[in-house]
Amino acid sequence: MVKAQLILKDIFFPIFCVICQAEGTILCSTCKNAQDNTGAFFDMPIVHAAISLHAPGKVLTALLYAYKYEGSDEAAMEIGRTVFLFGYTNKEWFAGADTVTYVPLHPRRLAERGYNQAEYIAKRLSEAIDVPCERILARRRYTKQQARLDESGREENVTGAFGVIGEVAGKRIVLVDDVYTTGATVVSCIEELYSKGAAHVKVFTLLYRE
Repeated sequence: MVKAQLILKDIFFPIFCVICQAEGTILCSTCKNAQDNTGAFFDMPIVHAAISLHAPGKVLTALLYAYKYEGSDEAAMEIGRTVFLFGYTNKEWFAGADTVTYVPLHPRRLAERGYNQAEYIAKRLSEAIDVPCERILARRRYTKQQARLDESGREENVTGAFGVIGEVAGKRIVLVDDVYTTGATVVSCIEELYSKGAAHVKVFTLLYRE
């Protein structure tokens, strides 16, 4: 019965590669082999060590769009596998971390979307580096989508938008988000974490846009 359902799904809802549009999978083997997942290290305000799994490029950008805005389970699974493999093979960068956390969505946005992509990425990383994932931050207010704002608008949009709801005093934290562009969102989170006594915060994002 399950096999028949899968066959019908493939017929009526075929999956295409997000890059070359070849039918059959969300990311074909050719396009998967072409992506570079070595990671991009960069400095940012407050934190002097941050990492993104992938600098601007087609593969993860397309997968994240399919997952974040189209709700593609296949794209989510591919992202999850990529994040897990990267974390597992680069455990030394995360050495000493006490917890992994993520940039939260406002309850209203979470209800609209149904999931938080940053939380999903954080959980896959947590599994890879064997460090617990905890909900530490919450949105104090509903904010506009950062992608629709310019640099100054992004900073103003998230200033004071986050609050700490977990115990962070003395903890070394890995903060996860999906995309690093201007850094406004993660900086706002980091400032709040440090104000509540966090010992150190590192940043991990799926994409890094200069």
